[in-house]
Amino acid sequence: MDQRSVETYLEQLKEVKQRGNVFLLFSKGQLNAVYDVATIEVCTLQLFKILELLAFGFVLATGEKAIPAYAAFVKYKNVKEFFAKLGKINQHFYPVPVIPARDDLGQHIWNHPLPSEYLTQEDFAILAEHCELVLQPRRVGALPISLNQVKAANLRWHNKIVCLLNAHLVHSAGGDTAYLFQMEKAGDAPTSTYFELKLEVGDSKSSTVKVSDQKPITLKDHLVRQVDYLRRSCELYDAGHHDEAVRIALTIRVLLHDTDKSKSLLKQMRVKERVSLVTSFGTAEVMSTGFRPTAIFPLFLNSAEGGVSAPFSLPDPAVFVTIAQWWDEVVWMQEHTLTRRKLVLDTANKEGGAHVQESVPDSVRELRQGLTKVTSIRVNGIEVGVPTNHHFILIRQFAHELLNSPDLLELGN
Repeated sequence: MDQRSVETYLEQLKEVKQRGNVFLLFSKGQLNAVYDVATIEVCTLQLFKILELLAFGFVLATGEKAIPAYAAFVKYKNVKEFFAKLGKINQHFYPVPVIPARDDLGQHIWNHPLPSEYLTQEDFAILAEHCELVLQPRRVGALPISLNQVKAANLRWHNKIVCLLNAHLVHSAGGDTAYLFQMEKAGDAPTSTYFELKLEVGDSKSSTVKVSDQKPITLKDHLVRQVDYLRRSCELYDAGHHDEAVRIALTIRVLLHDTDKSKSLLKQMRVKERVSLVTSFGTAEVMSTGFRPTAIFPLFLNSAEGGVSAPFSLPDPAVFVTIAQWWDEVVWMQEHTLTRRKLVLDTANKEGGAHVQESVPDSVRELRQGLTKVTSIRVNGIEVGVPTNHHFILIRQFAHELLNSPDLLELGN
């Protein structure tokens, strides 16, 4: 980056900071746009404008060769194609979030937050789709996802943007120089610091770059990765890609499913017997003998959001069960009675997660069809129909339960 590009980039960051302040004022209720949907749209618009500012920042980091790619992005809003073109010019175009520190000798060192904490390249594309889903022109009626889902998603995305930009490195195309940009505290303008990056070599006779021994991947690392998969798939689901539930099912299978030939990740970690999970269906604890809540129960509890929204609220106070109880709890009772285990494994093994099966079992066909004994759901007098692919709705809820189970999350900390 030349000095002019650095100054322009700092101006971009200043506007990002201002738009972030607008987002927080509306998100926290200190300002409003008269009614909820309009207020949410104001917040979502700020996130989208921040993405546009960052996209131009990538061009500043890459140089004039990136301008044609940026022009195509502005016209077609295709994030993945934009990133692919930038990567061919400058593989270091995306900012690297850091936590600045100094070692015992006073030298600059940079620690890095976890990918689940900041806006990654993959997240950038998902957030763009989320914003489009909320802001796109639509007919009179509710948003395609519930207001509470949009509010929660917007806050998660804003936190990820803050983590990415709070302190980040922008590298040159060759990777030998970098600028450290810092957003600074409220009221202060963003700053930049220039660094020359030097590779450490073994000795003067060797041109080999010294690389530290690679740290082995542990079971805990695998758990963190699977939980990250779960979060990203949920964000894609909430952005309108409901078939992402198939990949959620595959991740749950990796975490929990044991066979004679393979062990689940939690079994390999020797923690499966002592981990408790949240259940959304724990209302059975207070119902009459023999009552088992089914998919239709939470569906109608959530009908104010259109009858198809997921995830729905967890019990308050939370109800915890063992993994064995959670895995074998009945969550669907119609023609077939299905547990989480059956529903997850059928989806992962027969709907394209790990395998594809053209001729699916009757239980899967029933889930695809939805609630056969319900012909219509009306919300506030408006007919919203009956959801199909009910297993997708339920699997999204299972992921919500896992991501709100402290025992599971603590294992990855």
